[in-house]
Amino acid sequence: DTFKNIKVPFCNEELTNSYSLLVKNYFSKILNNNYQNIALTNLRDTLLPKLISGELSLEDLPNLAKQTEPA
Repeated sequence: DTFKNIKVPFCNEELTNSYSLLVKNYFSKILNNNYQNIALTNLRDTLLPKLISGELSLEDLPNLAKQTEPA
């Protein structure tokens, strides 16, 4: 009985479609960022133990800073 008196606004189809297109771009960016986070996490988890153990040295990669682009 309580919910019978509540009025819920509805948007027309054009507004709903426009909003969906706008939000779709944001969700696409969020999904892409999540994939990048997974890739970077895997890379970190692979390289960090090797750096700590001395198996890999930054001196072995002298041109790394020159070859990579800033984030």
